[in-house]
Amino acid sequence: MNLPSIYRGTLEISEDSFDYAEILYIPSINRLKDHGCDLNQVKQYKTKILWIYKNSSRITISPIDMTANFLKPKYDNIESITLDGYSWECIEPLEQSFKNKTTEKHIHTNSCVYGVLESLPVGFIKDCDFGLGFTQKYSFITKIVSEFAAKSLVISRDEKTTINDDGSFIINIEDYNQIRIQINVINNNYKKKYQIPTKNIKYDIVYNHLALCINHVKFPQENLYNKNNILDNLLITGKTKLRLNSAPDIIKKVLSNNKKINAEEQKILRVALNKIELCNLNQLIEEFNDRLKNKHQKESDWQKLFVNNPFILSLAFNSPVKLIHGQAHVSNTDSLGKGATVTDFIFKNPLTNNTLILEIKKPSTQLFDKRMYRTDVYSPSRDFAGSINQVLHQLHELTKDFSSRKYMDKNSDLKSYAVEAVLVIGKTPETPELQKSFDLFRGNLKNISVITFDELLEKLKELYKLLQQKDNSVCFT
Repeated sequence: MNLPSIYRGTLEISEDSFDYAEILYIPSINRLKDHGCDLNQVKQYKTKILWIYKNSSRITISPIDMTANFLKPKYDNIESITLDGYSWECIEPLEQSFKNKTTEKHIHTNSCVYGVLESLPVGFIKDCDFGLGFTQKYSFITKIVSEFAAKSLVISRDEKTTINDDGSFIINIEDYNQIRIQINVINNNYKKKYQIPTKNIKYDIVYNHLALCINHVKFPQENLYNKNNILDNLLITGKTKLRLNSAPDIIKKVLSNNKKINAEEQKILRVALNKIELCNLNQLIEEFNDRLKNKHQKESDWQKLFVNNPFILSLAFNSPVKLIHGQAHVSNTDSLGKGATVTDFIFKNPLTNNTLILEIKKPSTQLFDKRMYRTDVYSPSRDFAGSINQVLHQLHELTKDFSSRKYMDKNSDLKSYAVEAVLVIGKTPETPELQKSFDLFRGNLKNISVITFDELLEKLKELYKLLQQKDNSVCFT
C-alpha cells in the first residue's frame, strides 16, 4: 500500500498504564483538508486505533474508516479485533518513549508500533494510514461474525473457536488460516476457472466453518452445495473413476452429523482433500517460481511469502521445526529500541526444544567472485562471506544471554544446547567448477547450513510429486 508522505499520519501514546499502552492515530493536515475537516480543531480528530497490552501478549485493534466515513468505525457491528497469544517486540521501547517524553516521541512511537503491525497474521492491514482491520479480501468475515450476535472478534493462538457470553467471538488461529485458505481456493479456482460470482459461496463456506466450530445445532448450515455445482466442478477435474461429486455430501455428513462413513466414502474423501492440497501447493510453486524470475523482489517480499507459508522454510532444516518468531531481536537494544541484532526467523525443534535461526537474503545475491582464484577454485563473494559472518554474529549474540530474550516469554522451554543456523541465499551456481567450490565451502561450515532459493523450490516440487503419487488421477498443468 503506497501513500504519499504528505498524507501520512502520526501515532501518539495517549495513555500508558501498568497494563497497556493506548495508541492514537493523528491524520495529516492534507488528509483532514481532503475530507473537509475543521483545520482549527485538529486535536479533535485524534482517534483511538490500537491498544498494546504489556503483560499478556495481546493487542487490540479498533479499525477506522479512511474513506467516506472518515475516522468512523470501519465495521458496522464489530467494534474491535484482538490478537491474543503473540509476543510483541515493541513494548519495552514504547515504555521508554513514554517515560522520556522526548521530542522524538511521535517518530519513535510510529517506528515501534509499525514493528508490531508487521507481525500481524496474514490477511490483516498493517498500515495505520489505511485504518487497520482485515484486507478487502477477508473483510466480510466481520459481517459473518456479527451474525452470531458478537460485538468483538479475537484471533487466538491458544483458545478454541467459540463465542463468549460477553459478545466476544474467538477464532483460533488454525481455524482462521483454514478459512483464509478456503477463500483463496475459491478465488483462484471458481472465479478464474468457471467465471462464476463467488461472494455468496465464500460467505456460506466461512459461516458454515464457524457454525460447526461453535454449535451446529443452534446455528444450522447454509446450503451452498447445490449452488451452480461449483464444488462439484472443482472436484470432478482429472481422470478419477471415483464419484468425487459426492465428496461435498460426505464432508457435510462427517462434520455436521458426526456420522460414520463407509470405506468407499473414506476413499472419495481422501482423494478430494488430496486434490485441494495439491491445488494449493501447485499455486505456491508457481508463485515461488514467478518471484525467482522477478529480479526486483526485495528481501522483505520474500520474508512475507515465508511468513505466510512457514512450512517452506521447514524444508531447509534436517530436523522437525516449529516457527517461534519472525524478525526477532537476538541482542539487547538501547533506550530507544535501536542497535539490536535481528534475525529473520527463530524456530525450535518440537522434540528437543533446541533453538534454530534462519536468515534470508535475495536470490540475486552473487555467491562467488567472477574471477577464478586458483585453478578450478573460486572465492566466496563479499556478500556471501558477509552473510555468513552476520549469521555467526547472530548465533553469538543469541547464546550470550539466551534467557533474557523477549520472545522467551511464551517459550520458556527453548534451549540453546547447540543452536543451529540456516542461511537462504542466492541461486545454485551454473558451472561445475562453481558448484564444486560452493559445495566445498558450505559443506565445511560449522553450525551453519546454506541453501539456495532454487534448492528450496526444488524441494517444494519433490513434495508435490510425492503427494501426487497418492492419487494418480490428479492432473495439473
